[in-house]
Amino acid sequence: MKAWKSSLQPASIESWRHQKTDLRNYCLWREKDPDTILAERKANRAKDAEARLEEIGLQKYRESILKRGLAEGSAQKAFVTIFSFFKHNYQRLVFARFPALTLDQFKGAKRLKKEEVQRLYEFCGNHRDKLIVLGGAESGLRLRALEHFRLGCFVAREDGSREGVCCESIEDLKEVMIPCRVQLPKRFYTSQRKREGITFVCKDFIKLLIEYLEIRKKAGEPIDAKTPIFPTYKARMRVLSTGTIVTRQRDTWASPRSRVAASVTMGSNNVQLMDSEVLEIEPAPLVNEGIEGVFRRLRKKANIDFDPETERAVSPHSLRKYLHSTLDASGVNSVMVNVIIGHSNQIADHYSGRRNLDLEEIRHAYESAMHRIAVTEESNGPRVMKLERRVIEVEAYSKQLEEKLREERAGNNERLASLERQMVEILRKQGS
Repeated sequence: MKAWKSSLQPASIESWRHQKTDLRNYCLWREKDPDTILAERKANRAKDAEARLEEIGLQKYRESILKRGLAEGSAQKAFVTIFSFFKHNYQRLVFARFPALTLDQFKGAKRLKKEEVQRLYEFCGNHRDKLIVLGGAESGLRLRALEHFRLGCFVAREDGSREGVCCESIEDLKEVMIPCRVQLPKRFYTSQRKREGITFVCKDFIKLLIEYLEIRKKAGEPIDAKTPIFPTYKARMRVLSTGTIVTRQRDTWASPRSRVAASVTMGSNNVQLMDSEVLEIEPAPLVNEGIEGVFRRLRKKANIDFDPETERAVSPHSLRKYLHSTLDASGVNSVMVNVIIGHSNQIADHYSGRRNLDLEEIRHAYESAMHRIAVTEESNGPRVMKLERRVIEVEAYSKQLEEKLREERAGNNERLASLERQMVEILRKQGS
C-alpha cells in the first residue's frame, strides 16, 4: 500500500480514500488480502510468463460491478484503480484491448452558463462561498488548486520572472494589475499527471477578496502571504462552566481569550451551545470535501437542473467548464485556451526552463474575453479597460499640471512681492 501511494501521488486525500475503497472492494470480491493477491500474481508469472489469470479475474470483477447496476464510469474507475495497484507494485497487468468508455457512456459535470453561475453566487451566504464561486469560474483551476489558494498566490507585480512578485498584504492586493495572474507552487505546473493553467482572475474577485480580508483583519486575524483565501479555523477552547477542553472547527476567526459559543455534548446525544474561552486558534485552507459540500448546498438552493442520462450534477469542475466554453465563445486562440486551462505541455516546458511563454500575450488573450468571464462585473469589455487606463493616464497628467501650476504661483507671488518692495522704495524716494 505504501509503495502504491508513493508512486501514485494522489491528487487529494479524497481521491486516495476512493482508491483505497475500490481496492478494498476488489479484495473482498477475491476474498484475499493485497499481499496474497500480489504473491499469487508473482508465482503465476514465475510458472508461466504468459499467464493472464489476474487479467481475466479483473475483467470478471468489472462485469460483476456492472451487473450490480453501477454506472459505466464507476466500473471504469474501479478497473483503473486495481490496474494501477498492480502496476505500481511491479506486477503490471497486460490487456490486448484496455477497456474504455464511449462518448455516450461518459458523464461529465454539467457545463454551466453565466446565468447559472450568477444564480449560484446569489445563493452564497458569506464571502468565502462567493469567492469559491468567483475563483473557480474566473480561474478555471481544479479542486486541488482551489484548495491551495493563499494570498501569496496572486502576483502583485510582474518583474520579468516566471513567478513574479507575490502579494504579502492587503495593500499589495490593491495595487495588482487587472486581470490578476494566479501563481501556484511550481509542482502544480510540472506534474506528470494533470497540470494547472497559467490563468488569471477578474476585478470583481479582487474587489471582494480585499473586502473579505479587511473584515478578517479587523476581527484580529493576522494577514500575510500564507493566509488561506477559503479558510476554516481550528479552535481549542475551554468551556467556562465545566472547564472541559474541546476542539472545534469554526467558519470565522475568534481571537485568543475571547468568549464564543461552542457545541458541547452533555450526556447521550444531548448537544448544547455553551460559553467558552478560546485558548488557541489557527487558520487552515478548506479541503476539497468542504468545497464539494459548498456546491452541494448551493446547487440545491439554486435548483440548477441537469440531465442524469448525459451529465452529473453541478460541481467545482462545472466552473472550469464554464471558463473553457467562455474563452472559446470569445474567439480566443485554441492554443491560448489550452495554456490558460492547463491542457498544454508548453506549461511544463515554461516552468522547467526549456521554453519561455510570453505572459503578456496570455494576459491579453484572457483580457479580451474578460467582459464575458467576469461573473458580477457589468462592463463593455476591452473598451472599458482602455477607458480605465486612459482615466489613470489623465489623472497622472492632471497631477503634473497641478504641480507646475503650484510652482508658477509660488514664483509669481515672489515676483509680486519684489515689485511691491520696489514701488514702496520709489515712492519713499519721491516723497523725500
